Amino acid sequence: MTNLNETLAERGEQYGDFKQMALLATLLKNALRNEKMNAVQREATDLICTKLARIAVGNPHNRDSWQDIAGYASLVVAQMDREDGL
Repeated sequence: MTNLNETLAERGEQYGDFKQMALLATLLKNALRNEKMNAVQREATDLICTKLARIAVGNPHNRDSWQDIAGYASLVVAQMDREDGL
């Protein structure tokens, strides 16, 4: 159990208090919920909201969070390109 506790402590240092982060992420996701989105857009938006909440509550200098946001947005664009035959 020590490894799990160590991992949770490390994540807490990067992402802040989990309850605070979860509340903010849920608020963002609910605010951005849109029935016009397909599954790819919806999931990417949810993941981006989680990353934004981690940035806001935790360490805003965590490069991985910013890169992940860019990656999720790129996945949506790539899916749209495939659907458009590009």
